[in-house]
Amino acid sequence: MPYTGETLDVHATLNRLHRAALSQGFQTESLCEQAGYVIPIYTRMATKADSHRVYISAGMHGDEPAGPLALLNLLETESLSSAIDWTLFPLFNPFGFSQNKRENHDGIDLNR
Repeated sequence: MPYTGETLDVHATLNRLHRAALSQGFQTESLCEQAGYVIPIYTRMATKADSHRVYISAGMHGDEPAGPLALLNLLETESLSSAIDWTLFPLFNPFGFSQNKRENHDGIDLNR
């Protein structure tokens, strides 16, 4: 289905991300709080030493929902290998998503 400008339900998306990450054995912490939203970080270490490490940051621009939704899909379908160390920032700009705009709550484009 093509994106036509609809906004994400930020709280529902954050809740789904949280449930999916925890069910996959990820640890959770908060980077910070932004305009009433907690920005989560999820980490999971591989089952063996000397594993590859992957960092994924998504959701920087609130008018581009594909990244957070793709990461949510990967978590919900158990597609992230346990042979890799993962660090996930699945929704970096929740305020931007609540407003369907690129900038964060301070009017800053986080990619600039």
